[in-house]
Amino acid sequence: MKIIHIYHHDPLNNGKGGVVRYINNLINYQNNINVDVELLGAKFITGNVKREKFISIVTGTNFWLTYFINLFIKLPFIEVQEDSIFHIHRIEYALPFIFIKRKFPIVITLHGEHLGTLKTSRGKFVNKLINPIYCFLEKIVFMRANAIVSVSKKVHLSYFSHNGRYFDKTYVIPVGIDINEANQKINIDEAINKYNNNIKILFIGVLEKRKNVSMLIDAFYEIKRKYSDISLYIVGNGPLRECLNKKIVDKNMSDEITLFGEIDRDQVLELLSISDIFALPSFSEGSPTVIKEALQHGLFIVSTDVGDVKDLIEPINAGVIIDDPSDFLSFSNGLDISIQTIKQYDGDIKKIITDKIQNFGFDVVVDNYNIIYCKISRDD
Repeated sequence: MKIIHIYHHDPLNNGKGGVVRYINNLINYQNNINVDVELLGAKFITGNVKREKFISIVTGTNFWLTYFINLFIKLPFIEVQEDSIFHIHRIEYALPFIFIKRKFPIVITLHGEHLGTLKTSRGKFVNKLINPIYCFLEKIVFMRANAIVSVSKKVHLSYFSHNGRYFDKTYVIPVGIDINEANQKINIDEAINKYNNNIKILFIGVLEKRKNVSMLIDAFYEIKRKYSDISLYIVGNGPLRECLNKKIVDKNMSDEITLFGEIDRDQVLELLSISDIFALPSFSEGSPTVIKEALQHGLFIVSTDVGDVKDLIEPINAGVIIDDPSDFLSFSNGLDISIQTIKQYDGDIKKIITDKIQNFGFDVVVDNYNIIYCKISRDD
């Protein structure tokens, strides 16, 4: 049996985005247990490093539409062994396999809530035109898929709460993380650890509308009135970076808020190791990998009610959930509660959280997928 992953991803990219880390971890862990695995991806990172078990669908870009079109063009000419299973990580990418490689089983992984990206990336009028088309394509894909995996219960319900038609082939497999990476001991760089004694609030993600970072800046600006010993680190790049930077300058917060841009994975781990609070202000998420990474490092969480975050932090009292992603005052109050909790426990909160959390290892994810692969292989 061979598993062929489908996504506009370059295996040399090991840092940007939760889906990217998810696919990297999935492939690496499958390789570790000798699963025959391959990626039909995008070659957009320069260099002469050899990519193992990789077929490039598009070169020089990872734009999803270019990748999608090239799937239709190149797929007929790609030889696929008889016992292969296509594991597809974006719904649209299943369409070429439905029409071209029809005899092979398909596994779809749903990484985000239903229409989550569409709701925040376009205007209401455009959504009214696009949403019905997108929902129609979903039905075609779901009818053909052999297994549909959601990364959280909330993602699952967003697609199937009113539709039990696909009940016999839907699964929920929560996201895991690379425990070995999370447990690395990182040396603190004084250039990054700018405010050694401050309580450090951290955000990591793409700077786009869905991530709602502008609201986080408003919330931090509000809570900064009460506390002088706090700082905010924003890590990531995206279309809103310049707009957010201007907002920071306009609020005269350049000394308190550091906008890092996109940084190396080792630096991300370093920031996780020195920070105290992780802030996730998003409008929508699937099962955000970064939350589990933050918990693994002992960070207290302040998050909007997205994905499976509430299920992760409420049983162990490791954070605060904010219901309304547009309410910066509520988010500011959540930050206030977090800061008071950290001060109350006088630095011991990290150990308290890490002692309570469950094992988020990716080996559990791979084991669950292997069960699904074997089942649909027998059924096919």
